[in-house]
Formats: sequence, structure tokens, C-alpha cells
Amino acid sequence: MLERIQELLVKVDRATAAGVILETTNGRFKDFLKNMRTQVATGRSLSPGQNKYLVDIENTCSDETIREADQWSANYNDELREVAVVCAGYYETSPESSNYFKRERAKVLSNPTGHVLSKREFARMCMNKYADKVINEMKTEPRFSVGQIVEVRTTNRLDMTPYYDKQKARSAYDLFRRAMRGERVMALVTKVNAMPMYRAVAGGKVYSIVPLGSMNSYYACEKDLKKSRKVK
Repeated sequence: MLERIQELLVKVDRATAAGVILETTNGRFKDFLKNMRTQVATGRSLSPGQNKYLVDIENTCSDETIREADQWSANYNDELREVAVVCAGYYETSPESSNYFKRERAKVLSNPTGHVLSKREFARMCMNKYADKVINEMKTEPRFSVGQIVEVRTTNRLDMTPYYDKQKARSAYDLFRRAMRGERVMALVTKVNAMPMYRAVAGGKVYSIVPLGSMNSYYACEKDLKKSRKVK
């Protein structure tokens, strides 16, 4: 049993290096194993619950799991990096999701073209229902192009756009209210994919627009806009 525990202590570190478990999990596993090592060394056997936890650690940090994680990292490519950048940008920008995956997105955004996420990290951040929506939306062709005149829908949610400048946020809210009340707000598209998506919805692609008669630019999701009809 002592040899089994000692071997597992080594595997826990290997699993951490491969990205199978987090540092916090490493600490929890090793504290348990060291306590069990002391317990066994003094002649006391493990309880059924302790035996079960030991088996759980063995399964989590198995050679096969570590090998698969190492292979994932070795095969991590630009296509996966692109997906990770899109997902990290969404979680970084979305006000509703900004508390999620801070460690993973910092790893990606600090090195967009050279980062390597572990299989576990990628699955957590890029393989959930919100990430799926963002990824699927980014694969679609933009409905509008630079230089096109569009209208802000009455159902727009320009009020949800994240701005660090409070004055800009208030100005965007005024634009939202004008369109919502039925005023015809026309604008020029100045940039497509102007910032990371901040709404995990179909039509969440972000444009930069300048309302006609204004010098200020704003962000708008694709679903907030529609083709401009001709003025009668």
C-alpha cells in the first residue's frame, strides 16, 4: 500500500503538469495521500471511504488520462487557438459572463497565437452551450458590410453593449431608447466584427456603426440592425 501511495503522489504531479487537474486539486490530492501514507506507516488500515477516494484519485490521474492530455497538447493547433480566442473574447467582454474562466482566458488573450490550453481547459471554456452559440455565430457570413446604411431595430438591445466610458454608455442608451420608441434611427456600418461578441445569441456578431447626422460611433449586434428601407 505504501508503494501504491508513493507512486500515486508522483502521478498527481504528472497529471498537474499535463493539465489534467488544477493546482488546487493537486494540493487536495497530495494532502490526502500524505495523510494516508502516515496512517498506513503506523499500521492502521484505510477505511472503505478512504479506499474509495484513493481509487478515485487513481482513475483521475491514470497513465491513460495523462497520455491523452499530453497528446492533446502536442497536437494543439491554430484552428483550436482561433476557437479559444473567440471564446475568451466573449467571456472577457460579456458583462454577464465576465467572472467565468478568468485563468483560461488570461492564458489565451495574453498570447493569442502561441498559447496552449490543456484538454481540460479547452473543454471547460470552449465546449459549453454559450461557447457553442458564439462559435457558430462567428462561422456565419456577416449580413451587413462596411459602407452599408442600416436601421436600428425597435427591438434592439444597444443598452446591453459594454462600454468603459460612462458618457458613451449613456449616449448609447439614448440611441437605444430612440429606436425602441419608434424613431427611425439610420446608421452607417464602419466595421464588421468590431469587437468580441458579448451576447451568446444568433445575430450576436458585433458591428461599429455611426448614426446619420452624428460623429459618434457605437457598437451594435447584428440582430439589433436591419436593412434600411428607402425613404419615401
